[in-house]
Amino acid sequence: MSDALKRFRDEAGAMARELGQPRFQAEFAHELDHARKTFFDDPRMRKLRDDALPFLYDDYGFGIEHSKNTALDAAALVLGSTTDLPPERSRRLAFLAQFAGLLHDVAHHEKDHPAGGAELCRDILRNHPLEDDEREMITLAIRGHEGEAANLEYPSPEAEILAVCLHDAESFRFGPDICAATLWKFTDYLESPLETLPPAFDESMERAEVLRGTFLSRLGRAYGPELLDIGIALAPRLKARLEELALREGAS
Repeated sequence: MSDALKRFRDEAGAMARELGQPRFQAEFAHELDHARKTFFDDPRMRKLRDDALPFLYDDYGFGIEHSKNTALDAAALVLGSTTDLPPERSRRLAFLAQFAGLLHDVAHHEKDHPAGGAELCRDILRNHPLEDDEREMITLAIRGHEGEAANLEYPSPEAEILAVCLHDAESFRFGPDICAATLWKFTDYLESPLETLPPAFDESMERAEVLRGTFLSRLGRAYGPELLDIGIALAPRLKARLEELALREGAS
């Protein structure tokens, strides 16, 4: 595929910024800043990024962007949902949420990718300094991240918090990040011609509408619908621009 998709990726980010900063990013700036510092500076996260990269890498960065942003939002949601816990424990759960967020789509090409991802993550996490119960919390959250989180049995309230925050952070991706979510989730963009990709944005708008009523955490229900509204507003513009680029590429 040509460099048109790379240009489109950059334009999509600019279009999203034009719509303004969502309330979640503004009101949870401190939590998101803590999550970013952990994600980029903690050597344990650097090791995990190295392990996850082969499953997420592509020339356009959609898989990496999707998983990174899910990890950051999941951690921020956990921090905002556990203010009643000792700060050290709250931060530990947020750290586990980043593990779950980064790894949640490592098996995204499989038909049942949450279950496949959970099993693959068991192998990946063996090489990381976690307690056994923490590995189970992460894999359980990954198993439930696309809708099953509400129906799973949890060994502890903390395990449920981790799972519902990961679930909601994944749903947040159909907000301002809808470009990366659409192409990562709904297309084989590495193999498909550019002109076959625009209809995927219709599927993303439909997904966003469905997700509106499925948030599981208190914060997800409070902030998620606004994020989805941004994605629903953005998707037709992205589709039109991608169609324009496809026509231009076909004529060249």
